[in-house]
Amino acid sequence: MSSFAGAAAALIAALGERVISESTYVETVGATSYPVRQRIGVRRDGDTIVHWATTQRGDGAAEPAEVARWDERGFVGALLAQAHLRAALGLPEPTEDEQIEGGLARLRAGERLRSGGADDGGRSGDGVVRGGWTELSGDGDRFVLELVSFEQARGGEPVYQTQRQELGLDELRGLLATSDPVRVLFGLPWR
Repeated sequence: MSSFAGAAAALIAALGERVISESTYVETVGATSYPVRQRIGVRRDGDTIVHWATTQRGDGAAEPAEVARWDERGFVGALLAQAHLRAALGLPEPTEDEQIEGGLARLRAGERLRSGGADDGGRSGDGVVRGGWTELSGDGDRFVLELVSFEQARGGEPVYQTQRQELGLDELRGLLATSDPVRVLFGLPWR
């Protein structure tokens, strides 16, 4: 068992409730400013693990919110996918193989892996927003990889271009060794 797998198993076995982040900032509405206190954590709720947050504005009551809910396997998948959550819980980095297996488990559970965003071309003076994303779906044996790019002129409709590729597991593993956009989907570093 790797150091990540062992640490994750120990964390799950002992988990009650853990606050993993606390922050305070000032929020202004009109002429009124007041402090906002936010707490984020994880707790066990029977057979599930809940990622929660509470927000307290001024002297008001704390407002709870559920960020996510996982079974134990889903929680490990979330830990593999989210470096900030691993770091907040003091877990070591997983191996590359663990990252890949975690991504495959998320796909088998019906999750789509996606990364990307938009860049404001206005910074370069042409007023065009450009962006795109990479998305992977599949059942663990067959996969669909989509590379989507778009441009949107100021005041216009976005124009999309999509490249779609069907892959087997061996082909996907080949891309994980060579393609940075695919590696990012699994939380792996760029080559």
